[in-house]
Formats: sequence, C-alpha cells, structure tokens
Amino acid sequence: MSRRFSAFFASVTLACLLLAQACNIINPDEQEPAYLRIDSINVVSTDFEAHGSVSSNITDAWVFVNDTMLGIFELPATIPVLAQGEQDLLIGPGIIVSTLSELRDNYLFYDAFRTTFDFKPGEIQEIEPFVTYREEANQYVYLTVDDFDDVDITFNGFTKSNGSDTNIVVTRDPNEVFEGRGSGVIDITPDMNFVQIQTSAAYTLPQQGNIVYMELDYKTDTEFTLGVFINNISGQDQTIDYVTFRDTGGEWKKAYMALTSLISNGFSPEDYIFYFRARLPADGGVTGQIMIDNVKLMIES
Repeated sequence: MSRRFSAFFASVTLACLLLAQACNIINPDEQEPAYLRIDSINVVSTDFEAHGSVSSNITDAWVFVNDTMLGIFELPATIPVLAQGEQDLLIGPGIIVSTLSELRDNYLFYDAFRTTFDFKPGEIQEIEPFVTYREEANQYVYLTVDDFDDVDITFNGFTKSNGSDTNIVVTRDPNEVFEGRGSGVIDITPDMNFVQIQTSAAYTLPQQGNIVYMELDYKTDTEFTLGVFINNISGQDQTIDYVTFRDTGGEWKKAYMALTSLISNGFSPEDYIFYFRARLPADGGVTGQIMIDNVKLMIES
C-alpha cells in the first residue's frame, strides 16, 4: 500500500469515526420506558351512611407522575412511562358525562389514588388503584334520593306525577335487584299513555356554579327521559327535559348526570323536583320496564 493511499485511508477512517460520534450525539439512544398496566379503578366506601352505594363505572385514568400529566387513558390501558425508580404517582378517575360517550371528565366527587411507585424500564407492571368519595370538611354533600333498601317497602323517594298511568314499586326479587335489598321498577303496559315519576321531595341546590351531579344505576328496555321541574320564586315555573336513556340490552348501567348547567337555567329558582318519564307514543300500545337503583345527588357546597 502506498503512503499516499495509506494517508487517504487513515483520513477516511478518522472522518467516519467523527461522523459516527456526531450521529450518536444527534441521535442518542432512546430511553426504554416502563409500562404501567391499569385494568380498572374501583370505588371503596369509608362511610356507607354518608356516601351510600359505591357502584361505579370509571372509564378513564388521568395519570400524573411527579405532578406531570402523562395523559388520559381509556381503561383497560398499558401506559408507557419514561421514569425510573420510585416516583410519585397520581391516578385520577375519569367518567363518561351524562351517558354521552364523547364527553368525558375527571369526576370531582372521587378523590384521586396516590402512591409512590417503583418504575422498572422494560417491564409491564400492574397496579390496582382504588378511590373513595371526597370528605373535605363540608365541601361535598351526598344525598341519597332513594336506594330502595328501606325495610318499609311503602317508603319511596319517588312518587307518580299527576296524570301518570302507573307508579314505581319496589322489587325484592334477588333475580331483579341490582344490589342491596331492593330496586325500583316501573312496568309499562299497552293501555298506558303517560308514565312519569318524580322525586317526593323538592331540593334546594346551590346557584353559584357549584358542581351538581346525579348518580343512578338503571336497566331499561324502553327509552325514558330525566328532567326537572324548577319552582321559581317569581315568574313562571319551568319544566325542562334534560337527557334520554336508551335500551340497555338487559344489562344494568351506571350514569353520572351533570346537572350544573340545568340547575343554572332557573329564572329565580326556589327548589327543584326531578322526574323520569317514559317516552311513549301518544296512542300507547307499548310494553316495557324501567328499573332504577341508587339515585343520589352529589353537590359541591
């Protein structure tokens, strides 16, 4: 090999080495993530008398590591995390709002799950988070409208509206009850034209933009609507249909109904009465059944 060629080869080799180092600087090795697996988030009770049922349908996890939000993940989810070792982990419970799948939110009335978690790059690590209802002083109020579990089956948080062709009754049949001792049942027969029940009590609710939700479990083979009567101090009272529930295919479902904007629609509201009305044709001729359980009002006071 000639000296000229040897010098040229050495120069090329040096250039390649420098180029390789530059490429490593520009494109450093990517960090291997750890993977966090969350199948579900459960609700546990710290005070059943105060909170009532803990039935839930948490659909999303709002995940934070060291106060940095990684994202909102539909459950079940396997979440890549660029963190190593013990880190602060917070998981917020997310829900579908008012049965509308395109509207999702971090549910205010559940506290977040907090822990210190040891992240291991390259590994899929499962975690089983749980949450409780918030208990910050008197900031959150939970009112059970009716859970249909009272020993006296004549007691009811609901009554039939004027003109309704039927009322709600309590079933104790374990094959029909969602949970506890009973569930509410509205049976619809072909001779009925108007079916509507309403809360036995009128509720005074905050007007300053405080968050208000209604929770309920339901099963139905016919459409029904949740609405509100607003009793105004002055001016005409109001009746507002709010949202319609659809056939559940024989399954019980959980609904979180955001009522804040509905409550704010009153002209000069004194109190509110909520109702459920079956959506029937004017000439009747429909057979169906609506079942409800664990109806609660959740109020940010």
